[in-house]
Amino acid sequence: MNRRQYLIALVIAAIFSACGTKANTQGRQESLDGKWEVKLSETEDNSSTENVKMTLEFNLAEKRFGGEGICNTYGGDIETLNSSKGTIRLGDVISTLVACDNMAYENALFDRLPEVRRFQMKEGKCYLYGEDGETLLLILIRQ
Repeated sequence: MNRRQYLIALVIAAIFSACGTKANTQGRQESLDGKWEVKLSETEDNSSTENVKMTLEFNLAEKRFGGEGICNTYGGDIETLNSSKGTIRLGDVISTLVACDNMAYENALFDRLPEVRRFQMKEGKCYLYGEDGETLLLILIRQ
């Protein structure tokens, strides 16, 4: 193969590689799969969750979810998921039992997860709604 053919092959490979990367990134943004930062839609005492760091990770292949609360790790099963309809049902949450400050936020997360029935992806965020499909329970921001 001469130098010119080699350069053409290299350019074509780079173009296909770049296209594949963009497609994978776009597909990932539209999928629940992966790690998210959790924001509570509201708290009972209307306190800010701005400095509270909690995560939620979905593993769709294994039908599992989990993450890190304020002091505990947690997880559970994804009981049902229909991505085309935007419906999901999460099983009961299991977690470690470490006590710390700001447990109210973590408890609210653990209470809300089994109530989730619908999700909506919008502008890089995922909104999780309750039984009625209208009550916003959690806001997820892609990490």
